[in-house]
Amino acid sequence: MENKQINPIIFGATGLAGSGVFYECLKHPEVKSILSISRRSTGIKHEKLTEAIHDNFLNYSLLKDRLKGYDTCFYCLGVSQLQVKEEKKYHEITFEFTIEAAKAITEVNKRVTFCFLSGMGTDPTMKSRFMWARIKGKTEKSLESFQFVKNYLSCPDRFFSVRP
Repeated sequence: MENKQINPIIFGATGLAGSGVFYECLKHPEVKSILSISRRSTGIKHEKLTEAIHDNFLNYSLLKDRLKGYDTCFYCLGVSQLQVKEEKKYHEITFEFTIEAAKAITEVNKRVTFCFLSGMGTDPTMKSRFMWARIKGKTEKSLESFQFVKNYLSCPDRFFSVRP
């Protein structure tokens, strides 16, 4: 079986779940180069790694050229509903940030596999009494409209079994 190298963008590599994906990518032999997009540095120096420190997740105009050439995105940026109780702010971080990232990536890369760190119990009908389930479900449903090679809406335990 031929090894296929992947070049992932990782959003949220300094967070709890994202750091796990990040470290798996660093040691995985099929990962050729990584672009980490976070508000702060991972603090890691590695030949596979390029970091982009970014804090406006609603605007990628300054990063568009840096997004070129990547074929996979692990989107792990997010926040727990326990950290952000205001629905408007949770919606911005969970839905708006994710959709803007997907738009920017697909504008410069025609063949992308997108892996969105979601959760069990999300509700794409957006009728759940739980705010997080409605907004995560809305995000999943919106991501389905993008022209990704593959689109994974996943929990962390199934996250790294992706091959474009």
